[in-house]
Amino acid sequence: MINFDKLKKDKNLFKYQKFMTRLLFTICIIILYNFQINAQTSVWPYIEYAYAKAYLYNLKSNLRGEYQIVKNEKIDKTVISEGVLLTKEQTRKIIQLSGKDVKGLNAGLSACFIPYHAIVFYSENNKPVASVMLAFDCESMRLEPVKGAPKLNRELTENEIEEQLIILKEYEQIIKRTGFPVFESVSAYSNYFYKIKRGESNNLKLIEKTGIKQLKSIGDQRFDLSG
Repeated sequence: MINFDKLKKDKNLFKYQKFMTRLLFTICIIILYNFQINAQTSVWPYIEYAYAKAYLYNLKSNLRGEYQIVKNEKIDKTVISEGVLLTKEQTRKIIQLSGKDVKGLNAGLSACFIPYHAIVFYSENNKPVASVMLAFDCESMRLEPVKGAPKLNRELTENEIEEQLIILKEYEQIIKRTGFPVFESVSAYSNYFYKIKRGESNNLKLIEKTGIKQLKSIGDQRFDLSG
């Protein structure tokens, strides 16, 4: 004889087990998501971001005192293209480099800071939220937001200077892989600007074409940068 009470209890038990399995799965997803966000925001740039792009700007060297590439949540008008979207690996490397002790580069290893290159981090809503501004010929850089580490109040040793230059060189390698040139003088950047103005830079046309194509694909390309 069929025991309907037992079947009902078994059915209710199955529903309960199914509910608990889904609940535990949801909790695990939330925990993993929060872990990823905390891992991302515990280091520079201390804020969530979805992707990063490289830029070449300030070719006429007019931004000596107003070097920020992002002003009022807008990219500075001196940029020469739509920028180049960094790969997941390149973005992670920029975060790794910026998380190191770069106080020497922030202070500047020489007496100038005229940036021509920058990395800008964007939110899911395509708003700029952080940036790295680089002046390779001045051997210096700036981070926005500024790192909370104490400012440099002493002279660096030769070994420390060498370490800072190695970090700067790694930034430079990433910039060069995007296709943007790195020159050694103010005049060289100025000459490049007028070369662009005359339409003589095939390299820039390639960069602009790549940048626009990548910009259109941003909606489909979100990077998991936690691992």
